[in-house]
Amino acid sequence: MRRIILLCALFVICSSAAFAQEDKITQGVVTQTTNTTYTTVTHTKQVRMSDEEWAEYKRQKREERRAIRNGTADAATIQKFVDEKRWGVGLRIGGLSCLNLVGYYNVIQRGYAEARFGLSYSPYTETSADFTALYNWRIVNAEWTPKIGRSFIDLGVGINAGGSGYGAYVGAALMARIGINFYKVPMTLSFDYTPSIGLVKYYEDVYNPYLYFVKYKLFNDFGLINFGITCTYNF
Repeated sequence: MRRIILLCALFVICSSAAFAQEDKITQGVVTQTTNTTYTTVTHTKQVRMSDEEWAEYKRQKREERRAIRNGTADAATIQKFVDEKRWGVGLRIGGLSCLNLVGYYNVIQRGYAEARFGLSYSPYTETSADFTALYNWRIVNAEWTPKIGRSFIDLGVGINAGGSGYGAYVGAALMARIGINFYKVPMTLSFDYTPSIGLVKYYEDVYNPYLYFVKYKLFNDFGLINFGITCTYNF
């Protein structure tokens, strides 16, 4: 009888120890569970091409341009070719100066800086200059004319200033543009509206004091009439 009682007591003690150890392990796992954040670091290394690799790279570029001109390139090759063009120079017809020299630089894939400089001549104001600086965003980039080029719609903001010996003006500039990037030639054709919202200040005209106001500031109405057509060469 004593042996049976001893065996039962030993079984109970062993069972309790086992359950206690299991609870301890379970509690330990729960208390040691943590959220771990992994950070991936990408290292960029510049490697100089050999003459053979550089020749092969230029050959591939020539083949891509030939395929685009022939109309046999796929959409990915066409988009890559367009995105690689970071600079553009050209002319803009219209606006306050009638003819503007235009330049732009693609800062990011869908954002670019643009500068315009124009000169004009009038018998009333003589030679006048106009300068506009803009930062534009590409809002729409669509295949509306897939056989000709990629169409786009841009919006931008900036500053506009100019004047002549008779007066000067300055104001904030807004820009809305619709155009097309041609596939077979690295050129862009667009139509834009760039109103200038600011003040104009006229100086005294010693020859005709009734024609101009003397140091009088007023809203620049002519700045609102600023439509233009721009053609640029992209490289």
